[in-house]
Amino acid sequence: NVVQFMLKAQHDCMEQSPVYVYDEFNYSKAAKASTSNTKYQTEIHIDGANGIGALKVQQLLKYLNETITVTIYNDGSIRKLNDNCGADYVKLHQKPPNGLSAALQAKCISYDGDADRILYFYKEEEGQFRLLDGDKIAALIVGYIKKLLSDADLDLNLGAVQTAYTNGSSTQYLEDKMVK
Repeated sequence: NVVQFMLKAQHDCMEQSPVYVYDEFNYSKAAKASTSNTKYQTEIHIDGANGIGALKVQQLLKYLNETITVTIYNDGSIRKLNDNCGADYVKLHQKPPNGLSAALQAKCISYDGDADRILYFYKEEEGQFRLLDGDKIAALIVGYIKKLLSDADLDLNLGAVQTAYTNGSSTQYLEDKMVK
């Protein structure tokens, strides 16, 4: 995965430019494998918060070779950083950012201005706004990894690293249900 590649690149003093990482990881191949399920909807809407995340996603798109359809909103070309957009705005207001009117069940992502936080959101069939913040995303990933380890019949200790900003109930959930 990308994290393993970046760690190896750093350890081996390899070039770590975004272009090199995109080429080496071969996002196109990974995207094709993950979208081979015919039920998978390949359209995603990204709120770049008028910051660096929008620029990096634009760089990444050329490596996906049209395996997914990405629409970038708040790309920094018109408005100011985090102006009625970005992860904080979406979480605080519990609605899509400026310019992005999420269709029912459309997959939407919102970064904050410096792209160190991410939210996933969508609208249910009843029109109710649903949000997965970093804590929920991390819990889902840990749960998925735990299942993979179990399915592979591997007896390994699993841990999760969280920041001081982590929701306490997220920590409790991971301790109780996920990590042993």
